[in-house]
Amino acid sequence: MGSDREDHRLPAPRLQGIQTGRIDYDHRLRNSELENSLDAAFLATSNLIDTFRNLPVGVLQRECTATYSISYGEDGPEEVRSTLAREVAFCVGHATHHYAILKPLCAQLAVKLPDEFGIAPSTLKHLHMQEAR
Repeated sequence: MGSDREDHRLPAPRLQGIQTGRIDYDHRLRNSELENSLDAAFLATSNLIDTFRNLPVGVLQRECTATYSISYGEDGPEEVRSTLAREVAFCVGHATHHYAILKPLCAQLAVKLPDEFGIAPSTLKHLHMQEAR
Protein backbone atom coordinates (compact mmCIF):
# COMPACT_ATOMS: atom_id res chain seq x y z
CA MET A 1 0.00 0.00 0.00
CA GLY A 2 1.25 3.50 -0.79
CA SER A 3 2.30 5.90 1.88
CA ASP A 4 -0.06 8.57 3.19
CA ARG A 5 1.95 11.14 1.24
CA GLU A 6 1.29 9.24 -2.03
CA ASP A 7 -2.43 8.96 -1.25
CA HIS A 8 -2.80 12.69 -0.60
CA ARG A 9 -1.76 13.38 -4.19
CA LEU A 10 -4.86 11.60 -5.46
CA PRO A 11 -7.78 13.85 -6.37
CA ALA A 12 -10.81 13.55 -4.17
CA PRO A 13 -13.63 12.78 -4.31
CA ARG A 14 -13.76 11.45 -7.90
CA LEU A 15 -11.09 8.83 -7.25
CA GLN A 16 -11.75 8.27 -3.58
CA GLY A 17 -12.17 4.54 -4.24
CA ILE A 18 -8.40 4.39 -4.77
CA GLN A 19 -7.93 5.76 -1.28
CA THR A 20 -10.75 3.92 0.50
CA GLY A 21 -10.76 0.59 -1.35
CA ARG A 22 -14.54 0.92 -1.86
CA ILE A 23 -16.07 1.67 -5.25
CA ASP A 24 -19.82 2.19 -5.38
CA TYR A 25 -21.13 2.37 -8.94
CA ASP A 26 -24.64 3.08 -7.69
CA HIS A 27 -23.66 6.26 -5.84
CA ARG A 28 -21.41 8.11 -8.25
CA LEU A 29 -21.00 11.83 -7.87
CA ARG A 30 -22.93 13.80 -10.48
CA ASN A 31 -21.59 17.02 -11.92
CA SER A 32 -23.81 18.90 -14.38
CA GLU A 33 -20.94 21.12 -15.52
CA LEU A 34 -18.84 18.08 -16.35
CA GLU A 35 -21.80 16.48 -18.14
CA ASN A 36 -22.59 19.60 -20.22
CA SER A 37 -19.33 21.45 -20.79
CA LEU A 38 -16.78 20.26 -23.32
CA ASP A 39 -14.10 22.33 -21.59
CA ALA A 40 -14.91 20.84 -18.17
CA ALA A 41 -14.93 17.32 -19.62
CA PHE A 42 -11.61 17.89 -21.37
CA LEU A 43 -10.03 19.23 -18.18
CA ALA A 44 -11.39 16.35 -16.08
CA THR A 45 -10.13 13.81 -18.64
CA SER A 46 -6.70 15.44 -18.73
CA ASN A 47 -6.57 15.36 -14.92
CA LEU A 48 -7.52 11.67 -14.87
CA ILE A 49 -4.80 10.86 -17.39
CA ASP A 50 -2.23 12.72 -15.28
CA THR A 51 -3.46 11.02 -12.11
CA PHE A 52 -3.18 7.53 -13.57
CA ARG A 53 0.23 8.26 -15.06
CA ASN A 54 1.48 9.36 -11.65
CA LEU A 55 -0.03 6.63 -9.47
CA PRO A 56 2.54 5.01 -7.20
CA VAL A 57 3.73 1.57 -8.27
CA GLY A 58 1.39 -1.18 -7.13
CA VAL A 59 -1.64 0.98 -6.36
CA LEU A 60 -3.75 -0.67 -9.05
CA GLN A 61 -3.03 -4.11 -7.58
CA ARG A 62 -4.76 -3.18 -4.32
CA GLU A 63 -7.86 -5.13 -3.43
CA CYS A 64 -11.15 -3.28 -3.26
CA THR A 65 -14.85 -3.87 -2.86
CA ALA A 66 -17.07 -2.88 -5.76
CA THR A 67 -20.79 -2.32 -5.23
CA TYR A 68 -23.22 -2.76 -8.15
CA SER A 69 -26.95 -3.10 -8.58
CA ILE A 70 -27.29 -6.08 -10.87
CA SER A 71 -30.99 -6.81 -10.47
CA TYR A 72 -34.00 -4.98 -11.86
CA GLY A 73 -36.02 -6.24 -8.91
CA GLU A 74 -36.09 -5.02 -5.36
CA ASP A 75 -32.84 -6.75 -4.39
CA GLY A 76 -30.17 -4.53 -2.95
CA PRO A 77 -26.80 -3.96 -4.57
CA GLU A 78 -24.16 -6.69 -4.58
CA GLU A 79 -20.69 -6.25 -3.14
CA VAL A 80 -17.87 -8.09 -4.90
CA ARG A 81 -14.18 -8.35 -4.14
CA SER A 82 -12.00 -6.98 -6.90
CA THR A 83 -8.81 -5.05 -7.56
CA LEU A 84 -8.45 -1.45 -8.59
CA ALA A 85 -6.86 -2.59 -11.89
CA ARG A 86 -9.89 -4.74 -12.71
CA GLU A 87 -12.25 -1.86 -11.97
CA VAL A 88 -10.23 0.52 -14.15
CA ALA A 89 -10.38 -2.09 -16.94
CA PHE A 90 -14.16 -2.29 -16.48
CA CYS A 91 -14.44 1.51 -16.80
CA VAL A 92 -12.27 1.54 -19.93
CA GLY A 93 -14.48 -1.10 -21.54
CA HIS A 94 -17.60 0.76 -20.53
CA ALA A 95 -16.22 3.99 -22.02
CA THR A 96 -15.49 2.14 -25.28
CA HIS A 97 -19.16 1.10 -25.35
CA HIS A 98 -20.18 4.75 -25.03
CA TYR A 99 -17.74 5.72 -27.79
CA ALA A 100 -19.39 3.15 -30.05
CA ILE A 101 -22.76 4.82 -29.42
CA LEU A 102 -21.30 8.26 -30.18
CA LYS A 103 -19.51 7.21 -33.38
CA PRO A 104 -22.57 7.24 -35.72
CA LEU A 105 -23.77 10.51 -34.19
CA CYS A 106 -20.39 12.08 -34.90
CA ALA A 107 -20.47 10.73 -38.45
CA GLN A 108 -23.84 12.42 -39.03
CA LEU A 109 -22.29 15.70 -37.90
CA ALA A 110 -19.21 15.15 -40.10
CA VAL A 111 -16.94 14.89 -37.03
CA LYS A 112 -13.82 12.96 -38.02
CA LEU A 113 -12.81 10.19 -35.65
CA PRO A 114 -10.10 7.54 -35.88
CA ASP A 115 -11.35 4.32 -37.50
CA GLU A 116 -10.73 2.39 -34.27
CA PHE A 117 -12.80 4.79 -32.12
CA GLY A 118 -15.50 2.84 -30.29
CA ILE A 119 -14.09 -0.58 -31.11
CA ALA A 120 -12.89 -2.77 -28.24
CA PRO A 121 -9.15 -3.53 -28.24
CA SER A 122 -9.89 -7.27 -28.38
CA THR A 123 -12.01 -6.73 -31.50
CA LEU A 124 -9.25 -4.66 -33.12
CA LYS A 125 -6.73 -7.44 -32.40
CA HIS A 126 -9.10 -10.01 -33.88
CA LEU A 127 -9.60 -7.91 -37.02
CA HIS A 128 -5.84 -7.42 -37.43
CA MET A 129 -5.29 -11.18 -37.09
CA GLN A 130 -7.96 -11.84 -39.73
CA GLU A 131 -6.33 -9.34 -42.08
CA ALA A 132 -2.93 -11.02 -41.58
CA ARG A 133 -4.26 -14.38 -42.79
